[in-house]
Amino acid sequence: MMSAGKKQNGFILVAVLWLLVIMVLSATAFSVWVERLRTQVMRDNQKAEANLQTANVLAVFVYTYATGMKLPEGVPLPLEGKPEIKYLNDDDAMSGAPPIIVNAEGYLSLNRDVYEIGDTRIMLHDRKGLIGLSRTLDQTIYDRIAALSMISSGAPILQSVTGSHLAATLADFRDADSIRQAQGAESLDYTRANKALPNNAPLVTPLQLRQVMGWDEALKDRDDAWLLQTFKESGGRDINVNTAASGVLGLLVGNQENLEKFLKTRAAGTIRSAYQPAFSTDNDDGSFITILPAEGFRMWCWVKGDTIAWVYDVQFLPNVPGSGAWFINWSLRVNLPDELAQRKAQTINHSLFKLPAFTGQR
Repeated sequence: MMSAGKKQNGFILVAVLWLLVIMVLSATAFSVWVERLRTQVMRDNQKAEANLQTANVLAVFVYTYATGMKLPEGVPLPLEGKPEIKYLNDDDAMSGAPPIIVNAEGYLSLNRDVYEIGDTRIMLHDRKGLIGLSRTLDQTIYDRIAALSMISSGAPILQSVTGSHLAATLADFRDADSIRQAQGAESLDYTRANKALPNNAPLVTPLQLRQVMGWDEALKDRDDAWLLQTFKESGGRDINVNTAASGVLGLLVGNQENLEKFLKTRAAGTIRSAYQPAFSTDNDDGSFITILPAEGFRMWCWVKGDTIAWVYDVQFLPNVPGSGAWFINWSLRVNLPDELAQRKAQTINHSLFKLPAFTGQR
């Protein structure tokens, strides 16, 4: 028989082994927790640095935009000396065509070019290159937006909404009364469809179009990024053809051949005359065309390798002094499109963007 001492020694040995196992497991769990905490702290620090960098970049962009001329090429970067302004010819000077700056050190492009500032990526988009929704648009534009619902997975289907329906429902969504237009929708219609009630006020962001009856169906195959690169909640249909995305121009132009011809012209160089492009809608004299940026810009910000972008809608008011001359209408967090994430980024070769706040140096 085994003695009591040997039994006790065996129990102690097993207990010690279990204690060692528990200590190893505890140490492993602690090291995993520490590693996760370290990773989270690094991510939080990276986000804080990116937010600080974004705030610095926005401040410089606002300063550049507010103090610079608005030209077809964009906004000239600040000069140390006096800008040398000239016109290409006497006809341009007499007709009011935009001048050129001979000694420009570069331009802040508002044509959706992507800039690289440290690990942060920035894209600026002229607000004049977006279709405004606070005024009634041409009926053909509503018709083309409605036609977006006809394509699903590449196969034509029955059109579920019409341009007249979109025009009426948007008007009812914005107006303050409860009088339903012929093809519109008011509160009772939204209640019956189990939808949120209409604003009865202007849109706050373009993403609210998904709340408008008919528009939700027409835009079901378009992501939020597409909406934010196509529409603005204020203004009308006058468009800067230098900065409008091809999809925006496609909603304004019925002749596809005419559109493709213009896009090739624009790809060859900046449009510096409103009479240069052969560009108009089917039943329009082309009076909506402009070649100059205005109103402000929409700034997209994301960290390299990330899948989420922040979008800031920055608007400027003419003839308003001081800090009241500009404001941020809204900021939104959206999924970053692959096309935008993969677009080649360029650096801004200017002293303002070589400061430690932008380069990440301390």
